[in-house]
Amino acid sequence: MAEIRTDGCYVMLDRDGYWSYLKFFADGLVLSVTADQPPTRFAQHLSPGNPVFSYGRVAEVDGAVRVTTTNDEGGVTFIVLPVNDKVLAVHSTSNINGAEFDDVYTYFPS
Repeated sequence: MAEIRTDGCYVMLDRDGYWSYLKFFADGLVLSVTADQPPTRFAQHLSPGNPVFSYGRVAEVDGAVRVTTTNDEGGVTFIVLPVNDKVLAVHSTSNINGAEFDDVYTYFPS
């Protein structure tokens, strides 16, 4: 199975024109955020400590990576399957409203 990269981030343009970001760190920390700025303008700001980001930790479950990121509003659970070293297949479930999505995130160096 391909490895999840920690030297950049993964991005996806959602149905409403917003960018969703997943950033994995070598220590197992993960941050997620949705923003209206493309990765060329926003990816450089993805570092721990920003209170608007959601944070979680990587856990391996049945060969997939499972992460639940949370912030003051609630959380989202991501099931992540690396397709190759630049693409992730991601199933996400909102722990706020129960919405579920299947998306493809693409690696962006940052």
